Order: sequence, then C-alpha cells, then structure tokens
Amino acid sequence: MTSDTILDELFKAYAIARCKLEMSMVQIKRQPMQPKSRKVRYFTSTPARNAFGIWICYAALVNKFYTVGQISSASTFSRQAIYKIYEECLAEGWLEVEENSDPVCFRGNGYTVKRWINYSEEALNRTETELIHSAFTAYTESKKVVNLLDTTE
Repeated sequence: MTSDTILDELFKAYAIARCKLEMSMVQIKRQPMQPKSRKVRYFTSTPARNAFGIWICYAALVNKFYTVGQISSASTFSRQAIYKIYEECLAEGWLEVEENSDPVCFRGNGYTVKRWINYSEEALNRTETELIHSAFTAYTESKKVVNLLDTTE
C-alpha cells in the first residue's frame, strides 16, 4: 500500500466519521431531552440562538468574556440579532456580565456550561471522529519524518 493510498483511506475514514458526527448532532438536537427545559428549547429554537449559546459556553469554559460585536463577527449573525439574544438571556439570568466593561462583556453562567458538557459527552459517545483524527495526525507526522529522513540521506 502506498503512502498516497493510506492518506486517501484516512481522509475517507475521516469523512465517514465526520458524516456520522454531523448526523448524530442533528439527532441529538432533535431528540427530546428529559426534561427539556425552557432554556434548552430557547437555545435550540433558531440557528442564531444556537450559535450564541455555543459562544457563551465557550467563553465560560475558556474563562473569557466576549462582546456582542465579537460574537456577531465570529458567528456571522447580525449585531442586532445577537444583541436581541443577549438582552433576552440577560433578562433570564443566563449570563455572567464582566463588571465595569465598556462595551459590555459577558459569558454563560454555570448552568449553561453544565448543559454544554452533558451535550458534548453525548456527542463524543456517538462518534469515532477523535480516533480518526488522531490516526490522521499520526500518519501526517510520520510522513514528515520519512520525508526528512529521505532528504538527509
């Protein structure tokens, strides 16, 4: 088996695993959660709310705060849409706001992060993407070493 054939097979395996992951994500988002809280329904009701929910969870997990403008730019949703979601979430008490920030910086609170971790665990249980990605990375790194050895001979 040639190195190009191995690489082609790894890409194919990764593409298959990625398809499975995406299909699982659709299933997870569509399955009723027990109990499906108002907060979960809110963040899964529109693509913009879903993106906002992911960003505020990410912010909390990496211990950073973001502005409406930063989330708007990164998510490609309008500032107006993100600001409206921000206001709704703030009114519900779902955000932690950084004191004395101008413009206002915020992130998700503890419950939001807990729900995201549960969702991530379920997603991980449904896919072998990480295994395929690790195999691909190992292969590409070993190919670099082989190429380096070939050039030094």
